[in-house]
Amino acid sequence: MEKELGDVAILRKTRKGILLSPGETRDFMDEFRGVMLSEPRRTGIPENPPAQEMKAIWYKVEINRQATGGFHGCRRCYKDF
Repeated sequence: MEKELGDVAILRKTRKGILLSPGETRDFMDEFRGVMLSEPRRTGIPENPPAQEMKAIWYKVEINRQATGGFHGCRRCYKDF
């Protein structure tokens, strides 16, 4: 049995393939207002790593840079080769 999808369709990726189902038209401003007035997904204050942990990361980067002779693969360094 075939169904007509109409002017609006929804595509969903599934394990077996792509599912195509009929959709409905929505007013952009109504959707925008809904998103803006809804509660944010993330709550609380993001955690920043302590200074000691950041120093350890930069120390590893510096050791790696010295071991590779300063070449780390960026375009600015690569252009000389």
